[in-house]
Amino acid sequence: MEGLTQVGETKAVNRVYRLNKSATLTKSTDAITRALKPLIKPEEMPMETMRRILNQADYDAIVGHLAAYQKGGETRNWEEYRKKIPDALLKKFAEVQIECRRNGFINPKAIDGNLIFAQIRTYGEMTEDLCTLCDRECRIRSAMERGEYKPHVLKMRKLKEPKKCWQK
Repeated sequence: MEGLTQVGETKAVNRVYRLNKSATLTKSTDAITRALKPLIKPEEMPMETMRRILNQADYDAIVGHLAAYQKGGETRNWEEYRKKIPDALLKKFAEVQIECRRNGFINPKAIDGNLIFAQIRTYGEMTEDLCTLCDRECRIRSAMERGEYKPHVLKMRKLKEPKKCWQK
């Protein structure tokens, strides 16, 4: 898809940032902002995810729907608006959002005909554990949440921790 570019490379985002940047920002605030790191080390960037899951027509339709939804202002309601979107397209968009969230990207917005995701950033350490924000159906993850794969349980049963769905 030619319309997909990384957030930092888009002219529109840079222009909007320059227009909205407050003159009251201090050097210390800029230093703190630069110190933020991605929460999760991405395995895949949003544009790669969208190229893998969507075709150009789906991408254009999603951008169009999000742009129309965003124009709704304060009175907009996603649950009402989503009824206008075909189920097949919603399913693909949900898959894109699950994969992007797993890689630390959330809150898609339609900006100048492009779909742009925000990246979750933190002051702390970046993690390589893609299970942190994962919404995939995963029996290993659910077993970990139930406590079946805790280190002491694995040691008692003389088992190794199973590979997670994103580990190859």
